[in-house]
Amino acid sequence: MRCSVAWLACALALAQVPAQKKSAEKQPAEKKPAAKNAKAAKVAATSEASSSVAKSVATRPAPKKEARPFDAQFGLSLPAPRPLRLPGGDRWQLSNGLRVVVLPEPKIPIVQATLVVAAGSLADPAEKAGLADITAKALRGGGSVNFAGVKFDRELNGLGASLNVKAQERVTACTLTAPSDRFGKAAVLLADIVLNPGFDPDAFDLVRGELRSQIGKRNELADQIANREFWRIVYGPNNPSARRMEYEHLDNIGPEDADLFYSTYYRPGTAVLIIHGDIETASAKQLVDRLFSSWKPGKAEIKAPAPGAQPKPGVYLADKKDAPMSAVVMGFAVPPATARQTAAAGVAIEIVAGGPGSRLEPVLRDKKAWEAVAVARWIANDNQPGALQFTGRCKPAYTTDMIQAVLREFDGVKSVPFTETEVRDASARLLARGVMQWQNPGLLLAENEAHAVIEGRNSYVPDEQAEIAAVTREQAVAAFNELWKPSNLVITVVGSPTLFDHPLADLNRPVELIDLTIPPPPPLQPRTDPDSLSRGKQWLERIQAAMGGTDRLKAVKDFMMASEGSYWRGRSTTSIKQTDWWMAPGVFRQHQAIPIGEVTAFYDGAIGWLGRERFIAAMPPNTLRQVRTEIFQLLFTLVQSNHMPDRTVCSLGANIVQVTDDKGQGVRLYINEKTALPSRVAYLSVQPGGESIMVEQTYEDWREYDGIKMPTTYRIRHNGHKFTDMRVTALKFNSGLKVKDLERKP
Repeated sequence: MRCSVAWLACALALAQVPAQKKSAEKQPAEKKPAAKNAKAAKVAATSEASSSVAKSVATRPAPKKEARPFDAQFGLSLPAPRPLRLPGGDRWQLSNGLRVVVLPEPKIPIVQATLVVAAGSLADPAEKAGLADITAKALRGGGSVNFAGVKFDRELNGLGASLNVKAQERVTACTLTAPSDRFGKAAVLLADIVLNPGFDPDAFDLVRGELRSQIGKRNELADQIANREFWRIVYGPNNPSARRMEYEHLDNIGPEDADLFYSTYYRPGTAVLIIHGDIETASAKQLVDRLFSSWKPGKAEIKAPAPGAQPKPGVYLADKKDAPMSAVVMGFAVPPATARQTAAAGVAIEIVAGGPGSRLEPVLRDKKAWEAVAVARWIANDNQPGALQFTGRCKPAYTTDMIQAVLREFDGVKSVPFTETEVRDASARLLARGVMQWQNPGLLLAENEAHAVIEGRNSYVPDEQAEIAAVTREQAVAAFNELWKPSNLVITVVGSPTLFDHPLADLNRPVELIDLTIPPPPPLQPRTDPDSLSRGKQWLERIQAAMGGTDRLKAVKDFMMASEGSYWRGRSTTSIKQTDWWMAPGVFRQHQAIPIGEVTAFYDGAIGWLGRERFIAAMPPNTLRQVRTEIFQLLFTLVQSNHMPDRTVCSLGANIVQVTDDKGQGVRLYINEKTALPSRVAYLSVQPGGESIMVEQTYEDWREYDGIKMPTTYRIRHNGHKFTDMRVTALKFNSGLKVKDLERKP
């Protein structure tokens, strides 16, 4: 098997013998010696009486101390943070609509440029979730037309600069950081990648492979599961803010989709460039005009998502038995509100459960055994309903207890209203958090200008801070009374319910299970329209002619290929030698020699076995499926698929041909248009744990063997990462192989 290494696994059971504990034996009470005379007896009696009094005093309960509430400010009177003010800077607009803000700051010899474009995940088509993210990653990884792929990175690294491109919900931010004396050259690369993206195919495949790996690993962390499922329930699974990428979405996205997304949404009319650092406005203006004035005018429009169905309140449990801590997320969505209502709600939530200084904090601090960490936030969204979201985690045994404690604190607000001091302190904490978050003037400008591009709000961040500072006790109380509706609560819990001391049913709410199953990737679907079928057949006929002719390929009855090379295990490599044998119609044998031993695999179309030294075992289902895939994609038979009635050959456009059969197998052939020889083949491999891997096999260095051209170098990639590199050392066709030789046991 050229695409993978066969492994034999053995399990060792370890037994532990519990130590036997010996019970402690009771010792007889020690007898006191009798007093020698009356005087000694009197002294002994007096001493014993004194001891008895001392014991009674020692066991008397100590007077209770009056409990004092925890002072988060330790008795200090802290001044309110100074209100945020937007840096001035210099502003202008290019003729194509690009807005530019320059903030000179010569203290540090670094310049940071952030280009914000209205190209976020809200624009993802429903059947192509993740397109904005893939486009951003492929834009960065693919380089530009002038500096493709790795060359772009070399140019950037040579300047001591860095470039990050990240898609968010509503925008994509391209952030360039460079030394001030090399910023001009680095800015050329930024403009080049935005105006002339390369979308290198290899970089695109690597990005898609990395995302495929993330799908298979998305259920590893309980906190992430709880948060993800909470938003899916509250907003609805089809809402772009809660939609998750599946294998199906990933396989629907091709380079042409990323190119279309780029051309649609990366427009200067809805973009802003913020330059902050050691640069003069005049030189920045000259540089920006020269680099970005050729950007074709245009505007992008991202529509707000339609409101989803009202979520069903209750408790949603994801049974994750390996979670060391339980994760809890609860809350609900509320209709869009004014800026003042949003600020008041934020202050109210901060008072109840905002972390240190909140009412909930001393409750959880006193329960040390819970090991609980929890915080609540008011999530304000401009384009859809906001939400109250409480997130927490604790030891599994106390999961239900923690939820009940949180609910008591929220329910108790109506009987113990907020005080002026609580409102003042909560506002101060929120304002201080904002000051810390936006202490970098460049980041503050970037966030504020993003809102200006999308919503036309030119002072979003300062206005938000001013509203928080102006919240009164009456407003906070009114906001909480209007906001807190426990009957609307959605509670997501991730953990092992067998470890809970109290069942979730004690919450007196309906409990539903969350299915964490990751849908497997769908099989490749053939195109059946006459044009696709005709062009697919034409491509295979060209390949057959280039490889030696259809008649010569049909005459192959057996095949042997020996190869050697290396495979990657993380960052380390291991040498491997391999020999493949094949006989028509489908007898297959493979022998591998690796440092830990030798492995042989055999399959005759009905049964299969694996052998190592003298150990023989039936081939596991996953390995059996892998062997069938190997036989299916043998190159000299694969290119004859147009002559096989159980296979469908179709063109996917350009130089891509897809071959599928009626058993669910399928591959995509990428063809070199000049030589008409296959350059690579790609297919999906589903691992035992359910993870889907995109396997890509590249063919290089073609040579002729017995009149048939075959590649002599095979490079295998799993999800875009190196897996094996193999070189052919011997290859023969029609050497007279016998079945009895191939089925020989090790």
